[in-house]
Amino acid sequence: MEEMKISAEERTRSRHARYYCREIRDLRGEADALLNMGFAHATIGDDRRGIELMKQALAIYCRIKEQSLEGTALNNVGQALLNEGNIKAAIRAHRKSMRIARRGGDLIGEGGALGNLGIAYARSGKISKAIRSFEQALEIHQEIGYPRRAGVALGNLGNAYRMLGDAGTTIEYLEKALEIAREIGDRDNEAMWLFNLGNTYNDLLVEEGKAIALYEQALVIYQEVGDRRGEGTTLGNMGNVLYHAGEKENGIGMMDEALRIFDAIGSPQAENARKLLWEWGVQE
Repeated sequence: MEEMKISAEERTRSRHARYYCREIRDLRGEADALLNMGFAHATIGDDRRGIELMKQALAIYCRIKEQSLEGTALNNVGQALLNEGNIKAAIRAHRKSMRIARRGGDLIGEGGALGNLGIAYARSGKISKAIRSFEQALEIHQEIGYPRRAGVALGNLGNAYRMLGDAGTTIEYLEKALEIAREIGDRDNEAMWLFNLGNTYNDLLVEEGKAIALYEQALVIYQEVGDRRGEGTTLGNMGNVLYHAGEKENGIGMMDEALRIFDAIGSPQAENARKLLWEWGVQE
């Protein structure tokens, strides 16, 4: 998933741009501002508001027949829908985005939509479809010389094989993705591949010490780049591993910290963190 960090100042600027464009009846400009505002809300974890704003942008792009931007909006809507847990709707959005990009000869858009479609397929348990989508995305990004997205496709392939229980293939793909992220200074994805390697060592190889070391590296980066969702998820995973490794106090502390973050950003992960704390005997 392609992410960008958008500051409060930039969100305010997009909001002002929207009102100005509406006043002068610049529909394209208004849609662009709505899309930026929606993406900004999704980036900070407010997926519901993000979807609402991006759908408004999508409606305008459809009205003024801006097909490439319609595809971009659909792709962003699909990502937010997936974060919110609406997998079927996310798949529909990414399929439509992919068809629009393919029809227009937009390889970057097609590759991005295929990658996000693969993620949605993986979430729905359709791993073979996910792998095919990721392989197609990888081929496109390598063809056009887009290393960041090629790295993302490699990492997504690793995650798909992890879901199949293939630790060796998973680690091979994730380490290739991590190498690319470090080479190009892509801190967001460096953190993500470290996090996913941690999951692999914990879930498939039961090497808790190695998993914690990888999670710790990911956590530092998530905190540096201000990714609250990534920070909370990493803390939750670390808490779970530590608790079951016998470090119950540290585990509970980290899970509690994760819960505070999830509550602050309105993440559905809060419910699971709260449930685990209750099971561990922690009463609110």
